[in-house]
Amino acid sequence: MPQFYEPAWGFSVEETVALGRAPYVGLFARPGREDRLAVERALYAVGLARLRRRPTPRLSGGERQLVWIARGIAQGAKCLLLDEPAAHLDPHHEQAVFAVVRRLAAEGAAFVVASHHPGSALLYGHTVTLLREGEVLNAGTPGEAMTEASLYAVYGVDFTIVADRGGARAIVPRLADVAAAPSTSRARGMEAG
Repeated sequence: MPQFYEPAWGFSVEETVALGRAPYVGLFARPGREDRLAVERALYAVGLARLRRRPTPRLSGGERQLVWIARGIAQGAKCLLLDEPAAHLDPHHEQAVFAVVRRLAAEGAAFVVASHHPGSALLYGHTVTLLREGEVLNAGTPGEAMTEASLYAVYGVDFTIVADRGGARAIVPRLADVAAAPSTSRARGMEAG
């Protein structure tokens, strides 16, 4: 799933999700009963069945991300790769997208999520891998992998990890003089799955 998706045509949600069935439909054939059922299941799985006729360009950013997830589900993908699925989303839509991802993961789907937001990995990730210059810096559960030291090593910024009795709940960057901070050009991101 790409980070940004600007549909070129006014395909409906249902038509866009049905594109995931392309590998199973002949060159000049029409989708069959099995294809339509796969699309229907995918639409319900991500909660977009009510929007099936809406043109994809008229969706919110969060709804578009769910369309991409549904398309992968309709295709029968065993693992979905999501690049910054919460980019440019408000907190409500971010939670909605990750709630679908977590539910589908609990049902057996596999997800690899690339994110530059350690807070998202903390809240929604099962396993986190921190990368620096293409090399694994730290890996494990969110609490194990994301320490203040490892986050500094990736981003070149100090962080505070806020915890309560239930464990770590937030990762907050500390205010710093960015001009005096080390270069973060080497930071290449983080994956959470």
